Amino acid sequence: MNRPIAEKRARLARPSAMFYASLLGAWRRARRLRGCTYMETSKARLSRRASEATGSRMPAVVDAFLSLFQACWPEGVPALTARVGPSPYQWIEDAFSAVHAAHPSAAFWWKDESSVFLGACERFGLLAGLACSADLIGLREGDPKLAWARQSSLYRRDDQAVLSAFEPKLDIVERQDRPDGSVVWLRTSKVPYRAVSGPSGTVGGFDVVSAARAAELSKKLRH
Repeated sequence: MNRPIAEKRARLARPSAMFYASLLGAWRRARRLRGCTYMETSKARLSRRASEATGSRMPAVVDAFLSLFQACWPEGVPALTARVGPSPYQWIEDAFSAVHAAHPSAAFWWKDESSVFLGACERFGLLAGLACSADLIGLREGDPKLAWARQSSLYRRDDQAVLSAFEPKLDIVERQDRPDGSVVWLRTSKVPYRAVSGPSGTVGGFDVVSAARAAELSKKLRH
C-alpha cells in the first residue's frame, strides 16, 4: 500500500482531540447532574455539604461527639483529646477514623432540633440505603428514602426525649428492619448539643451487636 495513504488511514482511525474533548464534557455534565462539581469526590462533597449545613453549630457538635466517644467508644479517645484545631470538621473526620479502627461496625451522625440530618460518617449513608452520605444531608428522620423508615418514628421520639431532658441517652437497644427482610440489633447512644448562637440538636452513633448482646443490654437498662 502507498505509504502516505496508509498513514492517512491510520490518522483517521485514531480518535481525534475533539472526540476526547466531547467525552470529557459529557462526563463533567454527568457529574454536575449528580450534584458534584468537576473532580469532587464523594468524601469532598460530604465535607462541603456537612460544613455548610452545620455552620455555627460545629464547635458544639464537636464537644458533643467527644462526650459520646468518651462514654461509649473510649478506645479511640486518647488520640482525640487535642480536639478542635483550625478545622473542627477535620477533627470529626479524624475522630470517626480513630473509632472505626477499633469498632468497624460503628456509624455516626448529627441532626438539628427537628431531626434533620446535618452530617454523618461516610459509611452511614450507605447503611441508610443512599448512594453516599452527602445525599443524607437535609433529609428528616422518617423520609421514605431511608432504609429504616419503618423505625423512624421511634428514632425521632428518642431525639426529642434527649433534647427535652438535655441529657445523653446511652446504650439504647434498637431493632432495625432492613429492606432485604433481615433484622439487625443496634447499640445506639445520643448526646444533645446547643450552639452558642442558640440552635440545638443531637449527635449519635451505633454499632451492630448480636441478639444475645442486645438482650444483655436490655436487661441492664431495666434494672
